[in-house]
Amino acid sequence: MRKTMIVRMIAMAAVLAILFLLVSCKKEEVSGDKTGIVEAIKDVNPPMPSFPDNPFEALHVKEPAILPSAPEDYQFVSVRMFRFGIDPEVIEVKKGEKVKLVVTSADVGHGFALPEFGINQPIPPEESVEITFVPDISGEFEYFESVYCGKGWKEMKGRLIVKE
Repeated sequence: MRKTMIVRMIAMAAVLAILFLLVSCKKEEVSGDKTGIVEAIKDVNPPMPSFPDNPFEALHVKEPAILPSAPEDYQFVSVRMFRFGIDPEVIEVKKGEKVKLVVTSADVGHGFALPEFGINQPIPPEESVEITFVPDISGEFEYFESVYCGKGWKEMKGRLIVKE
């Protein structure tokens, strides 16, 4: 009985090995010609994008955001939120002129809060939200993450500078 079981297991292993060899040696037809599995794999796996040498360099910008002219006379600012930072960390705008913030979440859900101007806006994961307001007082104001997104969420802060 024991020998029969061993013989069956060896036979099963041999059959599986033969099937594996047959499947791994089979060539597929790609784009009408027979170029093999290597070409099929190239089509399935596109080349990886290139990344900067130091990806953390761009994460902590200390200079004010550049404000390109936006349609409808808005002061336009793009803000990127990610675990655990906000870019840019300093935004400069002019008092009394309309501001349009486009706040983007690079990963999980976030919240953009600027209490002095009545702003507390949820930002869905990997989406952008437009926030418009008119700064009616000058000074420096803190904006920050208002939704828990992990351990470092309370460190996600920046400064809005409203100039006369």
